[in-house]
Amino acid sequence: MTEVVVVGASAIDLKATSSASLIPETSNPGIVSASPGGVGRNIAETLARLGTNVRLVSRVADDAFGRLVLAETALTGVDVSGVLHDAERTATYVATLDTDGSLSVAVSDFAALDTMTVEHVADLQLEGVRHVVLDANLPIPVLGAALDQAVAAGALVTIEPVSVVKARRLAGLTPAYPAHLMTPNQDEYAALTELLDPHSIAANICVRRGLAGSRLLRGPGVDPVDVPAAVVPPEEVRDVTGAGDSATAGLIHALVRGADLEVAVAFGNAVAARTVRSDLTVPTDLADLPDLPELTDMPDRPDVPNRHTAPDADDPRDREDH
Repeated sequence: MTEVVVVGASAIDLKATSSASLIPETSNPGIVSASPGGVGRNIAETLARLGTNVRLVSRVADDAFGRLVLAETALTGVDVSGVLHDAERTATYVATLDTDGSLSVAVSDFAALDTMTVEHVADLQLEGVRHVVLDANLPIPVLGAALDQAVAAGALVTIEPVSVVKARRLAGLTPAYPAHLMTPNQDEYAALTELLDPHSIAANICVRRGLAGSRLLRGPGVDPVDVPAAVVPPEEVRDVTGAGDSATAGLIHALVRGADLEVAVAFGNAVAARTVRSDLTVPTDLADLPDLPELTDMPDRPDVPNRHTAPDADDPRDREDH
């Protein structure tokens, strides 16, 4: 039975990494790769690789990129039966990286998501689903309709803000009931607080603060809880793209298995740490992470994240931003 439904972006990621320091306004030799991406899709794949039964609801085109994204995603164990094929073109993200892996420039074409309507999520089939993940690439009416269905079905909901620009759009969300959790970084959280009380959108907020770790905010009158982060040595960092997506997926995987929120955040940090050590946006070697009973039973729980080093989750590259 499906445990988690993820509603969000699926895309093709095109990455060009220069072999030497980039020289602007000319051609640079390097390596170009294509791989499935999109925040929602990345979260779904990570959940599947962790062992969660997950279904993806998204939108692609019936083109070469769309077929590649669906085929590769299905191979990881994600149920892609909820992905629609009626977009004009599959969402595409093109990034140019310097030789050290830092992002120089990127262009995203996400019309496939921008033009979604509430009819695309009219029936998400959420009976028995325990958790629903919504990424802010969705237009606000679509996100709101999905949130209402999840609440009606009794599922917990996590909202992933994606980026500062898309986080600001969440101010237009007027849910009858707030989501269970929202996972912004510091910049996204600050952008939201300029517009409204973020707790009107989610009862619990996990603010990712980079090397300062994550701060859990549970609302007025409840003290914040800080979950420490650890540092990946610079020489071990391969690519931080998607680390935020991995952290969110690890957190949700842990929640579905009954962990409390603090332990779930710690597990998410462990998954994110594995991601930044990989050239892949979603690493394939997640099977040897500590299982949740091992995390939960550790006597010094605040140190749990240090079992695996975690990225600077406030780095703008930590999630795909698309």
